[in-house]
Amino acid sequence: MKIAAREGHGIIPVPSVVEAEVMKEFRLEHIGRTAEVKEQIYLISVERRLKNPMIMKICTEGQKNLFK
Repeated sequence: MKIAAREGHGIIPVPSVVEAEVMKEFRLEHIGRTAEVKEQIYLISVERRLKNPMIMKICTEGQKNLFK
């Protein structure tokens, strides 16, 4: 999608957190913003319960920030 957009064959959504890097790397132009596009992120673990304190922190903070 990024390559097609770079060649002028359409537009693509880019998460704002990586917007600057993607725009620079693929020579894209910013044409607008929307709050209508959502991205789902999943954490998959082989363990039934998370034990690693850092992973637990990421999950907790992610839920706070993503589900405002």
